[in-house]
Amino acid sequence: MRMAQRFLAWFFVALAAFAITSLSRALFAVPADWTLKDLDGGRFTLSENLGGWPTIILFWATWCRPCKQEMKDYKSIFESYQEKGVKVLAISEDNSKTQSQIKPFIQNNGYNFTVLLDPTGEVLRSYGGESIPFTIVLDSVGTVQKTYRGKIQRIDDLSKLLEKLLVESVGE
Repeated sequence: MRMAQRFLAWFFVALAAFAITSLSRALFAVPADWTLKDLDGGRFTLSENLGGWPTIILFWATWCRPCKQEMKDYKSIFESYQEKGVKVLAISEDNSKTQSQIKPFIQNNGYNFTVLLDPTGEVLRSYGGESIPFTIVLDSVGTVQKTYRGKIQRIDDLSKLLEKLLVESVGE
């Protein structure tokens, strides 16, 4: 009996600590920081590459048909907003079995944005993502401003958000 009470006490302490950490992150919008490999094996750390401008993070995979369709929209967005400082990070969720398909897909479609590898899905989960496509829009300091679960239905809404964030970036 005493062992069960101790277990329950520790369980509730751990649960409370988890809840407080999750709640504080949500309330104070603590930006995540992570490091992933790029297609050439180099390291990319988010905090070192924010640059004071909005960033779009698209989680995708070569085997995901809606992701591949959406990539065309992101190419257009990137081409429209690149000169204004907006970055697009395409984070592939391909595992070791399909990673060899990433580089040819990117090159064949002329995608010029940064492509990173997250084969374990750790970064995807750190933002609350459970499936792909999953898109996050960060402001100039890396705080999540908007998430899109599934394929974005209205790309013009994303453009409006970017315009708003660009105005705010200039004002900071």
